[in-house]
Amino acid sequence: MPQPQELPIDINPISNPTPSQTAQFVPSPQTAMVNDLIFWRNNDTRAAHKPMPVGGAKDAWVKTPIAAKLSDQEAPLCGCTASSNTVSFGSGTTPQGTPYTCALDANERGTLVVKNNININSIPGAKTGDPQVAQAAFAPPKPTFQVNELFIWSNNDVVAHWPAPSLSQKTAWLTQEIKAGQTSPAISIKQATGTGGQAYICANHPNETGTIVVK
Repeated sequence: MPQPQELPIDINPISNPTPSQTAQFVPSPQTAMVNDLIFWRNNDTRAAHKPMPVGGAKDAWVKTPIAAKLSDQEAPLCGCTASSNTVSFGSGTTPQGTPYTCALDANERGTLVVKNNININSIPGAKTGDPQVAQAAFAPPKPTFQVNELFIWSNNDVVAHWPAPSLSQKTAWLTQEIKAGQTSPAISIKQATGTGGQAYICANHPNETGTIVVK
């Protein structure tokens, strides 16, 4: 299971600043997992910055403007920091991500792409080598996502697995199996399911089953 990480986004000065843009967000897009901790570092010595979601509240993410970066000599004297508080997301985004801007400089734009995770966990004592025997279990067994919300599978088992809607649709989601210790490419489901959800299996071990509910 991927552990939450702290992921920085740098606010770097640009060579030709304007009244509405003195810096840019790097990287953009920044890709994260649900529950990762994201923060911004202001490397701009000319201006403060305050990232906010486009169309959202100015303090939805960063509570106070991130002060302009001080010199290496000045920063220790005042105890100032040029970093924001951390931000995390409880659900994934669409492949296009969540656009954001700077509340103080309208032409500074960035994007955050956030992915959900489904674990493939080994079943202790499971008989190996028999494709008809469940080697692992999907966790959570029945997650709920929104239409087009990104998610991945993390294979925590010692053998490969291949999530698919059915054996006849083996490559509908993934073009190849997920090796032990690896994660799948991100996918999304473009249509809502009923309350019962979309049942799926492991194409390598058809007795491994899960369900995804899409709203």
